[in-house]
Amino acid sequence: MSLDDWAFVSGVCAARETLFLSERAIDELSGLSPREVSSRLSRSFFGPVEPLDSIDRVSDVRLAQELDEIAKLSPSPAIADILRAGRAAHEMRKVIAELPDGADSRELARFLARLSLRALGLAERFAARLEPPFPEPVAGARSAASLLVDSAELMVTLELADESGDAVVASWADRRAQAASARVARRALAQGLPSEALYFFFRGRLLTARAREFLSDRTERAAAAIAGEFAEGADGPELLEVAAASKGEPFSPGRVLHYLLAFGEQARLIRRAAYRSLGWLETAGEPGRGIAA
Repeated sequence: MSLDDWAFVSGVCAARETLFLSERAIDELSGLSPREVSSRLSRSFFGPVEPLDSIDRVSDVRLAQELDEIAKLSPSPAIADILRAGRAAHEMRKVIAELPDGADSRELARFLARLSLRALGLAERFAARLEPPFPEPVAGARSAASLLVDSAELMVTLELADESGDAVVASWADRRAQAASARVARRALAQGLPSEALYFFFRGRLLTARAREFLSDRTERAAAAIAGEFAEGADGPELLEVAAASKGEPFSPGRVLHYLLAFGEQARLIRRAAYRSLGWLETAGEPGRGIAA
């Protein structure tokens, strides 16, 4: 597959980006009534949200539609699937509470086999990374399942990035895995999780030299070193900047990835403005970040 194969979909992405709302236009939405916000959105690329309190559902549908449309236009579904992996993992996490916390390793394996089916088109990829054998959960089966799903998502993402054959996409996936791994390490320190429990996450490609150092050192310094300069989050502006390097090559998988990430950030900011208009921020909190949220 050559870069020329990505020319058409890259052009579509570039054209659609011109329809994004400016930062000022989104900020203005926050001060409008819900009816006025709905009216403005109906005239934008985002489309109608009526009533405005359906913003979460509509946003989720729009994100899924955009992934489907871009996947159909692309010579390979790998880039759209990278973002779908994050959304699949999000759906899987919703039902982890159904697992008895006292489940043993065999029960955990059976539960994960069923859970991977929620990944739909990516079910086989997730299942391959959620296969036993597992050690007995030392910090509860739910914690183990959550760590396993987190690591499976990142490993699927890294695999798809490799398949894209694009250096920018691979760099973005690596940085995302580093940042997510650092968050897990910091959370483990805060919650006092034993190192044995962390092997449910730090496995395969995630068990890097820096991860091994943390597992033996268990310090904030070692946790921060996992992420390096990208320590603040997996889907924030820092990683959007990594994907922005694709603009040096206008026809590429990286260009498509940047568009989809930017689309997700637009959706998040629009949701945040809608939350403010509805007076939800104090009760619902900030909307999730990124297209994978």
